[in-house]
Formats: sequence, C-alpha cells, structure tokens
Amino acid sequence: MSIVIEYREFQPRADEVRMVEATVANLLELSPSDCHFEAKIAAEPQVFCVEFTVHYAGGQFLACARRHDLAATITEASAVLTTQLKKWSSRREFPETAIQGIEIDEAKQNVSKALRVLVVDDDVESIMPLQTCLRNKGCSVKVVNSGFGAIQEVLADDVDYDLIVIDWNMPEMTGGQAVSNAQKVISHSPSAKFHWHQYQMPVVVFSSCSADEVNLPLCRDFKFVDHWEKEVSFRRLEERVTDTLEQLNKAPIET
Repeated sequence: MSIVIEYREFQPRADEVRMVEATVANLLELSPSDCHFEAKIAAEPQVFCVEFTVHYAGGQFLACARRHDLAATITEASAVLTTQLKKWSSRREFPETAIQGIEIDEAKQNVSKALRVLVVDDDVESIMPLQTCLRNKGCSVKVVNSGFGAIQEVLADDVDYDLIVIDWNMPEMTGGQAVSNAQKVISHSPSAKFHWHQYQMPVVVFSSCSADEVNLPLCRDFKFVDHWEKEVSFRRLEERVTDTLEQLNKAPIET
C-alpha cells in the first residue's frame, strides 16, 4: 500500500493537514490492501477542489468535490468514496477476503489459457470485480464503455477476441443492439475479417436482469454462451467466470 497527499496552490494549516490525514486513514481502512491512494487538494478561485483516488489491481475508485469551505469539500469527497467502497465490498467481497484461508488450486486459477476478453459495460462498479475475476484466471482484458466501442473493437484488425462479456442495459445502444449491429456490419462488409464466417464468437451477457428478461438476438457469427448476474457476491461471480472459461477451453464454439 502506498499513499500520496498533494496540496496545490495553497499552504495548509496544521489543523487542515491533520483533518486530511485522518480522512485518508479512515478511507484506507475500507480500501483494498494492495492499493495506491492519492489525495489531491487544490485551491481554485473561490473554491477548494478535493480528489481522492484508489488504484488497485482490479481498477480504481474516484471521488471529487468542489466547495467554498475546505472541510465541507473533504467531507463530501470522503462520503462519495466511502459509499463506493462500502457498496462494492458488501456486494462483491474483496478478492483477498473471498479466498482467505482457502488453498488455491493453481491449475484451476489458470483455466483461461490467456483468453482475450472484451468487456463492454458503462458501470465502473461492475467492471472492477469482473476484471479482477478474469485477470485472476489469466485473461487479457480490454474494457470499452459503450456498444459503439464494442463494434469498433470486434471489427478491428489488430486484435482478435476469444470472448465478449457485454452489459445488457446500456444507454444509447443496448448489449443486444450492439451484437445485432456488429452482425449487420460483418454480413454486409466485404472487408470484414475472414474468420467471422468460420466460427461463432462466444458472448456472455453481464446484467442485473435475470436470464428470463434478456431477449437474445439470433446471429450467425455470435453465440450467447452464458448469463452472469451483477447482483451477486464476488465468490459467486468468480464461480460463474471459472465455469464458463473451462467450457470454452474444453469445447471451442463452432457453427
């Protein structure tokens, strides 16, 4: 764990330094043990700006606030970050907590054989535990936050993905619409990559909706292989990820 506290454009008083350090100490108690914590406190014209960032292996948490009073600004930013950390901890459990006291089977941890996974989701809180699960299994993970970004990635010439994990309820373009639109481009573009007509790309729906609520489009070049629910513990999510990756390695998806 490492900590950086930076003051910009003003010299804090001793009591203000103590307030910042006490706040950071409280936030660190909620943060992942392997994190890098950054606190940036700046004096702007007529307002203070406070930014707290927690970087760790699975991603990051970020909270910002701007107010005229320094104490109020610190309190607001701290409250925002505390809410994020507590919500994620209660819903997912930190990886180190989830595996504490359990003997890890190394062969099982590496079932993914370095699969290349595209994660499509606009929800930061959901992305972080998912990234952690996939990377713990040896996957290479790329994250985009929209259906438009997903289409660009799957049609790019410089990388081939082994699995797409896509959020179902995204603004502007849903997960289903993204897959359908990608299929249209592949079907009508003479420059589409040749391998799209040789096998079906595995797709996992990652959603707070139940599997019954998801209406999957029929596509020639994409095949829906599983449904992972967001509102589950970290341990349960890890089990679903492991099961799906094992199936993909045992039986490649073909048309």
